[in-house]
This record gives sequence, C-alpha cells and structure tokens, in this order.
Amino acid sequence: MSGDRRACFPNAKQFFEIEKPERFQIGVEQMKKHPFKAMRHHLSGAGNGVKTGRNLLTKQSPNNLTVIWNTQFGKDFMNELGEKLNALARLWTGRGLPSHQSLLETARDLEQWKQKTGCRGLWKKQPLFIATTIDDGIGQGIKIITTYASLAGMRVMHLGLVRKPAVIIEACRENRPDFLGATVLQPDSEPLLVEIGRGLPPETRFIAGGPVFRYDPELAARCGIHAVIKDLAHFILFVLEKCE
Repeated sequence: MSGDRRACFPNAKQFFEIEKPERFQIGVEQMKKHPFKAMRHHLSGAGNGVKTGRNLLTKQSPNNLTVIWNTQFGKDFMNELGEKLNALARLWTGRGLPSHQSLLETARDLEQWKQKTGCRGLWKKQPLFIATTIDDGIGQGIKIITTYASLAGMRVMHLGLVRKPAVIIEACRENRPDFLGATVLQPDSEPLLVEIGRGLPPETRFIAGGPVFRYDPELAARCGIHAVIKDLAHFILFVLEKCE
C-alpha cells in the first residue's frame, strides 16, 4: 500500500487503505481536540470514501461514529490480531515456548491492545470453546490454552478439572460448542475419551493435548478426536487456520 493511500487515525496505531484519501486528511491535532467532530466531517456524506458502512452515519452522534469505526476498520484490527498471533506462534515454534509467566505477560499485552483498538477477535461471530481436563488435576496447560483462545476471540466456558464424560457430554449437548478442548495425561483414560467422542454433537470439534499422544499416535483416531494440540504455538496456528 503506497504512502499516498493511507490515513492514520490517532490512538490506533494502524493504517487503513481508503478509496479517496484526499477526503480523509484529518489532522492529528484536530482529532485529538475534537475527534468526533473531525470524523463526522469526513465520514458523513461528503465523498463517502469508506468502502463499507457509508450509509450507517445517519445521525451526528458518537454512537454512530463508533458503528462506522467498527464496521470499516474492525476487519483491519482482526487482520492485525491474526498477524500478531501468527508471528508469536512462528517464533515459539522455532525457539520453543518461553516461561509460563512470559506467556501470561504476552497475553496481557495483547489484551490491552485489543481494548485500546476495540478489536473483539478473529471472528465476527464468536465461536464457543468448552475447556476441561480428563485426568489433569492441576490444569496449567488448559489454562494457558483458554487464555489465548479468549484472546483470539473465542467465548470460553470452563467446566473445571477432571470432569466425568457424562458431565462433558451434557455440557456440549446443551451449549453446542464449536470446540471442546481437553488435557489428557494417562493412557488408561482412553475409555473416557472414547465415550466423550461418541457422545458429542456433530458440529463440535474435539481437540486434545497432553504427553499421552506422543507415546500413542493412534490414540486420537481411536477416540474420535479431531485434532491433537502439541503446545500453545500449535494451538494458535490451529485457531488461525479455522478462522480463515
């Protein structure tokens, strides 16, 4: 994107491509002092350089400006979030995951960025992710997975640790999640996994992680698990693939 086709809006370190950049020459100082007045002048009727949402500004109010901002620029923030997550996943795939504390700090930084930009995630309609463990009473792994699932824009429902198959199946049938995520540590949990896999709604993707899958590569297929997640980096790449 060439420099003459960019317009920079303060407080959102992001560039947006527009059809008629000459109509969006909003000064930084003007935006700082009178942001809604400046945006109203350039977004309401005069030229309509915005590709989408051009008819949404029917009233001169901050609420309508928010609608246009989210409609036009939300996709840009979605794309940027995807780029940030992809860069992290690639980095961690090559170098290995950092400490648990570093992962949480990175998640906190991303969450702050989302709040500043108003980015809700990678989807317009948020998918539901139900999380639990089969035989892991600590749950550190599933906790970090759900943290980044939420960052990506999923609605996360925690069932708790070491839940019985009947509880998991009931929750999935009632809530119809897009994804069920579970941690598995022991090979003798296979009968539990088989029961869960057979009882899930057809639209629910069963994903699981844990050391047991390294020792038994065929376990997932026997249990009806759709994807095995090796680590957080692999989970992020899995999520990015599903949001395309």
